[in-house]
Amino acid sequence: AWSGHYRVNGPEGESHLARLVALMAHDVEYEDVPSGLVFVGHDGIRDMAHAACQMASGMSVEIGSRASGGGSYAFETVTTGTNTGAIGSVPASGGSFQIWGVSIGSVSDDGLVTRQRDYWDMAGLLRQLGST
Repeated sequence: AWSGHYRVNGPEGESHLARLVALMAHDVEYEDVPSGLVFVGHDGIRDMAHAACQMASGMSVEIGSRASGGGSYAFETVTTGTNTGAIGSVPASGGSFQIWGVSIGSVSDDGLVTRQRDYWDMAGLLRQLGST
């Protein structure tokens, strides 16, 4: 479900988004550490997914190494795409990118995500897009 969140603006977007939201507690807190953005609840998760689609088209997320236990999880990602929207105050460049990241989260006793923090290489992204 996580690797499909970038497809929310596509033809089956609502079904991808529904699968992602179904994994989340109603009061989930999602923090995108490099941008400083925090999204809360199911509506916040929907907003986060739509924002990711506006930042880049043709995006794909590949999940790599992963670990879980004791109510926590972590997984590595490699994200590729073409920058088609602003990243904060940095205007779209039209350039392609590949960035690495790590997500760390907590789950409730019933297996729903209660908190997730994403850490990814903002400096590497800006270098690839010619913004540094």
